[in-house]
Amino acid sequence: MSKLDETIGETLNGPKRKYTIRAVNKYDRFDLDFLKRENGRVYNDTFDVTNSSERLTGVWTGEEEVRLADYLVFRKLPKKLRAWADRPNVDEHSEEMLDFYKEILKYCKHGVWIDDEYYNPLYMYWLNLFVFPVIKSDKNGKPLGEIMGSPTYCTIDRYIFDLIYKAILTGKDFALMGSRGIGKSYAIISIIDQYYRIFKKTHTLVTSTDSHMTNEAWRKVVDCLDLVEEKHPPLKHKRISDTGDKKLSGETFIDSSGDEKKRGYKSLIEKIIYDKSTDKTRGSRPNIQHIEEFAAFPPKTHKGNLKGVIAGSKGSWFIGGTYKKCTVLYTGTGGSVNNDEARDVFTNPDAYNILKVNDWPEMGDRGCGAFIPVQLKMAGHWERTGTPDITKSLLTSAAKRKAVKSDAVAYMGEVQEYPTNPTEMFMQNGSNIFDQDKIATQQSKIQFGTEDEVSKPIRGFLTWVKGPNGERLGVKWEDSNVGDMKIMEHPVWLTNPDKYPNPIENLYIIGCDSIDQGNSDSSAATNSTTGSELCAMVKKRFLEGSYFSTTSNIYVGLYNKRSNNVRDDWENTLKLSMYFNAQINLEFTKVGIKIYFESEGFLHKFARRTAINLPKTDKKKASTLIGTTTGSGIIDYQDQKVADYINDNCSDIWFPEALTQLQAYNRENRTPSDLVIAMGLCELLDEDLVVVAKPPVETSASGFKLFGIYKDENGIKRRGEIPNNIKRVQDAKANMVSDMAKRFNEHGGVTWENV
Repeated sequence: MSKLDETIGETLNGPKRKYTIRAVNKYDRFDLDFLKRENGRVYNDTFDVTNSSERLTGVWTGEEEVRLADYLVFRKLPKKLRAWADRPNVDEHSEEMLDFYKEILKYCKHGVWIDDEYYNPLYMYWLNLFVFPVIKSDKNGKPLGEIMGSPTYCTIDRYIFDLIYKAILTGKDFALMGSRGIGKSYAIISIIDQYYRIFKKTHTLVTSTDSHMTNEAWRKVVDCLDLVEEKHPPLKHKRISDTGDKKLSGETFIDSSGDEKKRGYKSLIEKIIYDKSTDKTRGSRPNIQHIEEFAAFPPKTHKGNLKGVIAGSKGSWFIGGTYKKCTVLYTGTGGSVNNDEARDVFTNPDAYNILKVNDWPEMGDRGCGAFIPVQLKMAGHWERTGTPDITKSLLTSAAKRKAVKSDAVAYMGEVQEYPTNPTEMFMQNGSNIFDQDKIATQQSKIQFGTEDEVSKPIRGFLTWVKGPNGERLGVKWEDSNVGDMKIMEHPVWLTNPDKYPNPIENLYIIGCDSIDQGNSDSSAATNSTTGSELCAMVKKRFLEGSYFSTTSNIYVGLYNKRSNNVRDDWENTLKLSMYFNAQINLEFTKVGIKIYFESEGFLHKFARRTAINLPKTDKKKASTLIGTTTGSGIIDYQDQKVADYINDNCSDIWFPEALTQLQAYNRENRTPSDLVIAMGLCELLDEDLVVVAKPPVETSASGFKLFGIYKDENGIKRRGEIPNNIKRVQDAKANMVSDMAKRFNEHGGVTWENV
């Protein structure tokens, strides 16, 4: 390759030169039959592409904005950009062959402009020189099988390579997660091959958590090295070292003094297996480090965990502690999420120097790494035009899920490995104590059930109802499609027309996993552990008897958010408590909400500490405590209560986000599981109250029935109609006629008693 030395050997960060291929590339970006037009807007499924750029300028300085919507419209690829995919039929040592490679190699270093669109050097190498196993498709995009060849043009590939090039130019790292089979690993291997082949003295690390994953990543790298050299012999390097964990280009020679020396490009690709050690790359000075399947690293309590690897490797990414030499390329796949740190790294990019992507609104203002769900690059749904037909892809995905919906394991695997949103991406492997079969069955029912089979939450806001002097009389509900709250049903009201109505006392309870900081808090913005949200879940307890036919033992309300001002979240929790007249069981780790309620005069809304959580001594002091602490035993008890609820009532859980968290729950890291924690707090309080609904009688006790929790003759706790031989039922019958008739008139037919 000595004849090509004048063309190659610099770096991507070398001198800027603007190369142009003079050609016209006109097209209509909306010329796709699957784009929808509604009310003057243009959509690719739900993605609004109306304001997408007329020309896709790409990234060439690093300052350009990369927006997914710009890549979801038609972008014609100039034929001249594929001129190097097929070599000329001439001698490989001829001047014609040399000129052929000189031209493409300069584009693979600096990129190229065609008709006001820029194609960056990473993408040029991918399109023209890289060789890997590709899916061959017919003219309609139907997959025919796998061959060794160059990649098919895809706008999503342009999106990925523009993001990576922007990361390199701006000194950022890059994280890519998504569906299985979208080519993530090969996109990174193309860059590894490019650095090794056309830049001198580069050092690339191929790393992962264990021998299996690292060896698999290494095998792909080696296979592609061989395939590229087989197709492009003039680009082949001799190797000083060629072992199972090291590829060093160049050759050794004996100089005129008889000394052995090395010459050539001396570019190194090295395999590193972290296993139980987090600092195996300490002392290295790589240009590129690929961390394969970073979501499959062990949990934080184990050796070789992800954050430990990042901390142990960071010193090798900088020179002198300030100049960032290395670009770290993280990749992860659905279905391989084993650790409790990958989500934190991926969804808090600023904290980990990862290029931030803002294309997924559900990830909030903090953004995330690059996420490619199944619908953006599903085989057979983009090849015809180069642009993904998202609606068609989602229909295919839904059909595949529906086909396995009766098999919980298969269904969960399909969702994990082919996610359609970031939440599905982070479902963790492994088991928890919650019945995954029932959870998956209910998820499938919500997704595929008919309107008659599925109950959907109502969204809306709660606003204050105030008296003439500004006093708070209560709250009222307002429906809104963008509301912060979700409810399954409105509360059961008492019907006294002379007073502002209140729901039946003790019918509703709230479990609250609170927060102490909002998004605008400066420390919250920089602390990677503050990503949880306040969660308040409302449970409707048992209400039985002849006067009502209603739902019971069901979760009916949800507020789950981190606002810019945390007082907004605390106030909404208070409103929810007032709307349902509900006591709140607070997880007593974040106490800001307690101080807020006390300052507003509503401290009484918090339930007393439950019996299972009370100290064994000083009962007088214990009676003044509120909230539930988070000791190991208490957490296990809560989890078991939630597991019991799922076993008996999973078919009554209609909040999809709750099912998702129950599925992904990790006992070792509860931070992302706000809804599960809130459910556990509800179950603790529900057990502790042991409240029964007692329908009144009009003139006698002959038809009296008492419902609630009681112990039978064997001491087993049961729920339902309490038998007449229980003493408290006999006592109630003897004393209730006038009292119950009075309460019937006042409270609409039901009263509650603690027993």
